[in-house]
Amino acid sequence: YIAPAIGGFLGTSFTVGSYVTAAGELAAVTVTGAQILKGIGAVAAGLGILFARTGKSNGYWGEKWPGDHSPDHAHLKGDDRTNIKIDIDGNPLDGREIKPQIRKAIKRLLKEIRKLFGA
Repeated sequence: YIAPAIGGFLGTSFTVGSYVTAAGELAAVTVTGAQILKGIGAVAAGLGILFARTGKSNGYWGEKWPGDHSPDHAHLKGDDRTNIKIDIDGNPLDGREIKPQIRKAIKRLLKEIRKLFGA
């Protein structure tokens, strides 16, 4: 019976590299087993998309794809199917008003969101 082993893998974090931020700080690049499995599935489906992702806060997280179209942005995504393009400060690119719960999640994730931009 392998389900417990798979569950353990999905929840495990792996350090896959590191980089120096614009501020000169050393930052680790980590992925979870779930992200690895998702990436393998994407490659198997012919998509092969690699991206960086923040942790979750209140059901929301940030994602950024290298070489995505201009202007430079990340996506704030949520379990509720939220997908808002945001700038390095967490502001929506289209200037829309966002719900207080989403603003709270952005505030909690802002440091990680800025790391997506290399800041």
